[in-house]
Order: sequence, then structure tokens, then C-alpha cells
Amino acid sequence: MFSILVQSHNQLSEEVLGVISRIEIVSINLKDVFFGSYIEPLNAISRFTAKKIRRLLKEDLGPKFSESQRRELEDKLEYPSTDSLTDIAARAVSSIAPDLQQHVAELIVRYELESFCDSLYVNAGMQEFMRELKKRNKRCVLLSDIHLSKSHLSYVLNRKAVTCFDAIYAGADLGADKSSEALFRSLLLGENVPPQSVLHIGTDQANDFHVPSRLGLNTVLIADPLLKAKKKVRATYCDMSAANPYWRGMHVIGSTIPPQSGDFYYDYGFSFFGPVFCTYILGALEIVQKYGIRDIYFLAREGKFFQQLFELLAPDFFRDIPRSHYVYLSRRSVALASIHEGLTFEKAIILPFDNPKQQGLYSILQAFGLPWEEFVEKAAYYGLPDIRKPLWGHEDMAILRAFCSDAEFTRRVIELSAPYRGLVEKYLTQEGFFGKAHVAFVDVGWLATIQKLVGDACGKRNDYPHVYGLYMGFREAASHRFDPEKNTLFGLLCDNRVPEPQFDGPFHFLQVFEQAARAFHPTATGFVEDPVTGAITPTFKSESAPDRLIELRQDPVIRELQQGVIDFTLQFRSIIKSTAYTFSDIKPFVGTLMERHLVFPTAEEADRIMNLKHSEDFGTDNVMDWTGNRTRGLRSILKPRTLWRNIRGSYWPAGTAGSAGAHLLQYLLRVRDLLKS
Repeated sequence: MFSILVQSHNQLSEEVLGVISRIEIVSINLKDVFFGSYIEPLNAISRFTAKKIRRLLKEDLGPKFSESQRRELEDKLEYPSTDSLTDIAARAVSSIAPDLQQHVAELIVRYELESFCDSLYVNAGMQEFMRELKKRNKRCVLLSDIHLSKSHLSYVLNRKAVTCFDAIYAGADLGADKSSEALFRSLLLGENVPPQSVLHIGTDQANDFHVPSRLGLNTVLIADPLLKAKKKVRATYCDMSAANPYWRGMHVIGSTIPPQSGDFYYDYGFSFFGPVFCTYILGALEIVQKYGIRDIYFLAREGKFFQQLFELLAPDFFRDIPRSHYVYLSRRSVALASIHEGLTFEKAIILPFDNPKQQGLYSILQAFGLPWEEFVEKAAYYGLPDIRKPLWGHEDMAILRAFCSDAEFTRRVIELSAPYRGLVEKYLTQEGFFGKAHVAFVDVGWLATIQKLVGDACGKRNDYPHVYGLYMGFREAASHRFDPEKNTLFGLLCDNRVPEPQFDGPFHFLQVFEQAARAFHPTATGFVEDPVTGAITPTFKSESAPDRLIELRQDPVIRELQQGVIDFTLQFRSIIKSTAYTFSDIKPFVGTLMERHLVFPTAEEADRIMNLKHSEDFGTDNVMDWTGNRTRGLRSILKPRTLWRNIRGSYWPAGTAGSAGAHLLQYLLRVRDLLKS
């Protein structure tokens, strides 16, 4: 008989495989050895199942259950570990109407099994270890003393696509756990082998080491301090989330397993953008479900990535998943169609004039796809001899208003935009947009400009649907007026119509979210019609454009970042299914996470994020080069006037302060913003 102590799962192959030539049977603990669990402790899964059942009884069987009955059933789902799930369910329904007992008991078993399956993941190194055992013709058996019977454990293995076990021994079938020796005796009897030909692998010193050793079994004890710490942290988050709903977001994020990639951008995607984007998509899914929306249009370019996240999460929300469409609707590709009745002053000021790189009337004409060369003389007539002169004050706005009111200018705009509007209508028809009661637009935000432009282009059609704009963030602006009969707008994570400064983090650095979620194709600039087939296809910015070349050089970094988000999403999906947390459960903590990263970034975070470069597509072909906003080292702090000048001119003031290590200044900037709000 031998006993081996290893410090981690990854040591199993190296420490065990060389000494098991005489071993016939390898017994492996279900939990903590083969599987890890996102949810700790084990009975927390039952608590989440109870909440799901209670919600189901209220929504689907409400008239047949009083609130006190629902609470009583929920309380009964707390169980001792040696009870089987079937017994737990039977006991829980014993006091409800007899005609409903079987149905509700079956729901309890089903929901518990689903939650348990969703909470599990195969521990690192175990798949390879099992393959090596099979190569050596070892018989592998699964040992479990949790509340699931052999048939339930078979269901779990099938759901997790695990096929490496030859037999299952479940304490729930015996009414015993490992501390009583009965489970190990059952294994020896079932396999009909002497104890010395069996090796048991576990993590509990008392039950997986001392008990089987007394019976003569060989043992391997995994004494992994990191595993114990991880379980303790997860259990702590679980307890905190039960005591205070604010911590539910932390429970989700803290229960994930961040891969050790060594790449800053991957890690940042996993730890920051992953939670933010997943929470946003979770909120969008709930609204789609609430309003029965059947068609979701993901807008270029951030919509491409959001569609990918939607398709990962949506199967858990819908039996019949809504249709998702990626459409090449960008500000550039739709703007010209939106001015088919003329470019009014009110439409012209859709351009963000606070952009320090705006070039006045030139930028406006560029943004709306108008040939600026045609209007140089007209601009000079109205007092703009330099068409690229930035427009800032009231006097410039008066000139712009007069220019836009010019009858000749308006006639020419209508001549240019009317045919293009027809192309946009054909494209939307091709995408199945018209004729529906309601659809959703999904995009990062912020002013819902594309939704505004599409409405201006086609909103007077009788078959124009009601559009739900599901944006990560929304900022209401006087320049964007929406018809409430045809538009509903949501700023899911931040919305300046709601005075909640704890969620305004994204407004401190909008562009970083656009960069993190952007697609890898160039900006869509318009549409063309195939003369043979009549199909409408998008046109794109040239791959050789200077700002596009800079974008292409950034692609590898963005791919790493987005891969981090996707890997987080896969774990997020499992945890959300297990806990049944909702958008409103997770949003409060994610608000804190956004504030921490965008208002109080560390020096390294600020430095790395400012290495990214963001292409501006609406009215300019400039690149936002954030590297110029960095200020490094003690020297910059010792020159406060220079530092303040850099902060005032920065796209991301908190990042500029952070890059200098001026954390007190970050705090003062935050106080200033809160006082302004």
C-alpha cells in the first residue's frame, strides 16, 4: 500500500503514473478532483435552485401557490449531504397539493441538475491524466458522496460530454458519505478486487486519505493551497451576495478562472471588458425577451462583436432564438440618405463640435457624404473663406445656420441625397427591416446617431417599425430628437437621463469601448447596387487610407483583447445559468468596476490603454492618438501647470492623471465631475 501527496492537479501525471503498474482500479473524486465548481459551497447550488423554483411558481403557477407556500418550499430545499436529490425534492413538495407534487418535484430535480452541470468545469490537467490512465488500461471509476444518485451523475457526465469513467459509485444511493467507509466498501464489492489493487484520489485529508487507508486502499491526496483559497474566496462571495445584492456582480466575476496568459490586453479583456460587455448583452437579452422582439440588428462596427457575444448567451434565454442581423449601418453609410429633404442646421449640428479635430463646414459636408468642393464659393459668400475653419462660438453657429438655409444649397443637397436614400431603403428591405411591429438596434452608443439618421431617412414610411435602441450607454442631446411613437431608447449601463453618477464611468472615456468592440473590416462608407442581381452591398474605406493602415497595425492587440472577452463570456454564461442572476443583480457592481478602471486607472493601465489608437469616421479621417495624453514620472507631477494643461486637453483626463501617478488628482477630478452633475 502506498500514499502520495501532491500539491496540484498538474502533478498527478508526473507523480502517480510511474507507480501504478500493479493498480487495477483508479477511483477519482467527482468534486474538486475531476471537476471544479464555479459555485461554492455545494449547498449554494440548491439555494439558487430554490430561487428559480420560487420564481417559476410565482410566474407560471401563481394562483395555486401562496407566498408562504413558496417560501416554505424554498426553505425545505436546504439538505444534509447524505440525502439524495430525489428525497430532497419529495420532502420539499410534501405539503403542497397532491396533484402538483410530482410535477413540482420533477422541476426541482431538473433545475438542480441543470444548475449543477452549469457550475462544473473539468480541472486543469485532468483530461490529459485520464487519457494516460486509459493508455495503461486502468479501469477508472467516479466516486461521489454528494446528493446526486448514480443515475443523476450519469446525466451530469453526459451533459459535460465526459466518457472516461467505467463505473459510478454514489453515496446518495447508500445514504452514506465517505466518512462512514460504506462508500469505499461498496466500491470494493462492486469491482470485486482487493483493496491493494485500488488507488483513490481525493482532496480531503480525513475522508479521502485516512478512511480509505484504513481499508487498505492506496491513496493520493491533492493538497493544493490555491484550490482551498479559491474555494474559500468563492464561498465568501456567495455569502456576501446572499447578504447584500450589491455583491452579486462580484460573485460572478470572482468565481471565474482568469487564464494566466501573460498578455496585458488579453487579461484586460477578460477582467474588465468581459464583465462590462457581458452585463450589457445580458441587459439587452432581457429587454428583447420582455418585449417579444424577434429581429435584432447589430450595427457596424461594434455590433459585429456584440452579435458574437449575443449568440453565445442567447440559447440560455430563448427556446426560439430571435433572428440576429449584422447590418452595415454606420454614420457614414446612412448620413447622406438622412438629408433627402435638405441639410438643416438642426441636422448639421449632429456632428460632435467638441471634437478638437473638427474642421468646421468641411467636416459637416464630409460627414453627410456631400462633395465639399462644390460649396467652397457658397461658404465664402456666407463668411467662411476657409471651409476647413473650425466652428466654435455663437457667431460661427449663426453663419452655419444661414448657410444651411440657403435655397440653392438645399436644392443641390436634395438632388444628391434622393437617389442614395433609395439605395438605403433597398438595403433595409433586403435585410427584412420594414413591415415588422418592432425591432432592436444594438450598438455601443452614445447619442444613438445611427438610429436618428435611419429614422430621418425612412421614418415616414407606413411600414417603418418601432425601433428599440439597446445601447451600452446613451447621452440625450438637444441635437437628437426622436419620435417617441417609433423609438424607444435604453442606455443599459449608463444613461444621462437618469441621475446615477455611480454608472457614468463610460462617459469618462467613450472611445475605448468603441475600440475594444470594433470589427476588423474597414468603416462602411456607403452602398452600391449590383446591376445584374439587384443586391445591395456595402462599400468600405480604402485599405490604404492612412487611418485604416494605423487600424490594421492595431488589429493583433484588439484580437487579444476580444479573445479575453470571449473566454470570460464562456464562464459568465455558466455562472449566470447556475445562479439565475439577472442584469439588475450584476449591474451595481459592474458600475463600480467601470469607475475603478476609467476614473481611477493605475499607471500601467493608463499607459497600455493609451497605446491604442482610435479612428474617427464621422466627418474626419483622423486618428485619435492617445499616446500624446500620457504624462510619466515624478517630473510631470512637479510641473503642475503643465500637467493640468495636458489633462484639460486630454481625451481621457483620469488616464492622463493616472499615467503620471497623480492619484490624488484623479480623486479631485472625480469630485469636480460629481459637483457638476
